Amino acid sequence: FNSLELDVVDVRTFFQLLDLSGGDDIDADEFIASCLRLRGGARGVDLATLIHDHTRLSKRLDEFMAYTVGCLSDLTDNMMQTSERAFSNGET
Repeated sequence: FNSLELDVVDVRTFFQLLDLSGGDDIDADEFIASCLRLRGGARGVDLATLIHDHTRLSKRLDEFMAYTVGCLSDLTDNMMQTSERAFSNGET
């Protein structure tokens, strides 16, 4: 690690950064590619941390947005059905 100028303080975070595929396992190619990407001191590790966090949060935001769209669609459908029933019963 020293020859690559990798300063590993938080081992758990380091291995999360190495796991590019997000599969909770790291093969040799992924390990080497990730170590080379992270070399060069804190700047590389900090940037990799930001990329990792951004990717994770972006995925969670996409999931939340899809869930919200589904809920709003259901709500709109329910409101339309209620409105149609009220209109057909002569209610206003």
